[in-house]
Amino acid sequence: MKKIFTLIAVAAMAISANAQTWNFSDWEAKDYEENFTKDGMTIAASSDKKVTIDGNSKTFGDYSYTQRLKFGGAGNAESGRYLSFAVPAGANVTVHFAHASSSGDARNMVLALGDFASEVTRKEVAAGSTETLTYTNSGSASTAYLYSASSGLNVYGVIVSTAAGISQMVFGQAENGAAYNLAGQKVADGFKGVVIKNGKKMIQK
Repeated sequence: MKKIFTLIAVAAMAISANAQTWNFSDWEAKDYEENFTKDGMTIAASSDKKVTIDGNSKTFGDYSYTQRLKFGGAGNAESGRYLSFAVPAGANVTVHFAHASSSGDARNMVLALGDFASEVTRKEVAAGSTETLTYTNSGSASTAYLYSASSGLNVYGVIVSTAAGISQMVFGQAENGAAYNLAGQKVADGFKGVVIKNGKKMIQK
């Protein structure tokens, strides 16, 4: 029994080391007019390029949010309106975001690695819609920059995870029956969706 609890404890440490989730529901709701860093993520902002966090509820699959971060326009390397955070080698990046308007042209969320101008992927979102940007860093560890290519976009959450975090977690919890989502987070018995439980991936209904 002691061995099982030890494995679970080791798995928990592995998850926290190999998965990072930034949920803007947990951040202070206000206008950010200067750079601000929390839990390894930096909001780059200035009085000319402010970024706002306010209340707004959205659900993206397994993730629920009560606040959003609002890019009021395009990001700029010098004056801000972007997010930056570390991305380990082999890590998967997931961004839950939405168009800031119910009408107008589609807009693009951009992810760059290494420096602001080194775009690696982008995702278009139609007016009045939500989208999920995903990217796997097949290169070395780097700094990511996330921003709108043109007009306003709203970010609800950013998840950076690695397969190592999930595989170690599965080994550690194989005998305790706990369920975890694909980001390595423990979920309640009533959770619905794809989970890893007793060492197997399954859909919990």
